[in-house]
Amino acid sequence: MTTTFSHSGDIGDLIAALATVKALGGGHLRLFPSSHTGYRMTRERAESLRPLLEAQTYLASVQWAEGPTGTNLDAWRGRYNSRLNIADMVADCHGAEHFPRERPWLTVPRVNRVARVVFHRSNRYLNWNFVPALKRAWRTYHLDAVFVGSSDEHRDFVLHVGPVAYYPTRDHLELAEVIAGADLYIGNQSGNWWLAEALKTPALLEVCLTSANCHFAREFGLYGVNEDTWIPGLDDLRPRWGWNAVKKAEDRSLLDTGRLRTIAEVVRQTERLPGDLAELGVFRGGSAKVMGWVSPGTPLHLFDTFAGIPEDDELPGGHRRGEFACGADEVEAFLANPRAVFHVGMFPETAVDGLRFRCVHLDGDTYQTTRAALAYFGPRMVAGGVIALDDCDWEHCPGVRRAIDEAGYAAEKPTPHQGVVRFDALKK
Repeated sequence: MTTTFSHSGDIGDLIAALATVKALGGGHLRLFPSSHTGYRMTRERAESLRPLLEAQTYLASVQWAEGPTGTNLDAWRGRYNSRLNIADMVADCHGAEHFPRERPWLTVPRVNRVARVVFHRSNRYLNWNFVPALKRAWRTYHLDAVFVGSSDEHRDFVLHVGPVAYYPTRDHLELAEVIAGADLYIGNQSGNWWLAEALKTPALLEVCLTSANCHFAREFGLYGVNEDTWIPGLDDLRPRWGWNAVKKAEDRSLLDTGRLRTIAEVVRQTERLPGDLAELGVFRGGSAKVMGWVSPGTPLHLFDTFAGIPEDDELPGGHRRGEFACGADEVEAFLANPRAVFHVGMFPETAVDGLRFRCVHLDGDTYQTTRAALAYFGPRMVAGGVIALDDCDWEHCPGVRRAIDEAGYAAEKPTPHQGVVRFDALKK
C-alpha cells in the first residue's frame, strides 16, 4: 500500500521533510492548515508549491486536506533536537536514515540560468552580525545577480545591503528553476534556502544564532555568522560548480574527475544552443547523470546495447565483446530523468533520423563503433555544438584516435585520453 504523508508548513520545514518522504519510498502528500506553525499552510501556498511537488517522481499525488492524515510529518516538533538540522530531525522521528549529504532530493524539469548568483533574505531568522559580509558579497556579485522572493523582501534588501535586480516568480517551481541555475545561492534560513539545499545548489547561509537548524556538512555548503565570513570570488565559483556536477556520477562511471568535469563544462557551454544531448556508451549511467544534471530540461538520448560491447574491436589490443554490461532498467532507475530517451541495441541500427544535437559524449571504446558514431552525429551537430570523446590516444582503445582522424576532425585534448571536437572552425 502506498503511504500517505501530511504536512502543515512552514514551507521550509516541508521541503526539509521531503528528504524523508523520498528515503521512505515516496507516496501521496496532503497539505493541511495548522495553528502551531508560524507561516501555516494555506490553499494559496499549496497551489504555489503544487507544480514543484508534482514534478517529483516519488510523490504519487499532492492534495489539500483539512487536517493530518497518514504519516504526519509535523511530529518532529515534539522531538526537537537542537544538534540536528530539520531534515535529520524528521528522519529520526520516522525511522529513516539521514539523507546523504551530497544527494539532492528535489529535481526540476529545466534549469533557468538567470544569473550566476541568487540572493534572498526574508524577515525571519536574521543575523545582523552577518550584514557586513553580506554587503561584501553584494559588492562582489551584484552585476551578475538577482534577488528572488517577495517585493517587500527585495525592498528591505536594497535598503540594508544594496541594489540588485529583482526577479519575480509565479510559483515555487519557477523559483526552484532559478535557484537550480545559479552558481551560488546566498540567503538566510527560509523556504528558499531549503530549496537550494534540496537541489544541492552551492549555497552561503546567513546563520541565525538562536535557531541554527539548517546545517548540512556538504562540499558546497558555506555558513556565515559574522563579518569575517569568507566570500568566494566569481572565479572561485566555477571549480566548485564543476565538482558539484561530477559528484552526481556517484561512483558509477569509469571516467576520472577531470573527464567528468569536461563533460559537464561542454554541456553547459552549449546550453543556449538548439538541439538535444546524447551519449553513446552509457555503461552504468555515471556520465549520463552528469549531463542530465547540468541540463535537466533537454532531451538526453542514450545509445547502448546495455549488454556490453557488441563485438571485439577490429584493431588489435582493443576491448572485447561483452565488456561493460549494465542493464537498461538499472541505469534508468539510477538516472531518474524523465527527459532520458533509451535507444537499446546495436548502433547504428538504433540511430534515429530527424534529430539535431548540441552536445554528445562518445564512449564507444572500439574503432567500428566510434567510426559509426562520428558518421551519424557529425552531420547532425548544430553550429557551435560539441562532441566529447573518451579514450582518445589510450593504448587499450587504439581505434578511437584512428576513427577521429579518418573522419577529418581536429580534437582538443582537455585531459589525457579525452578529445573534444567543436563544430565551428575545427573541422579540417
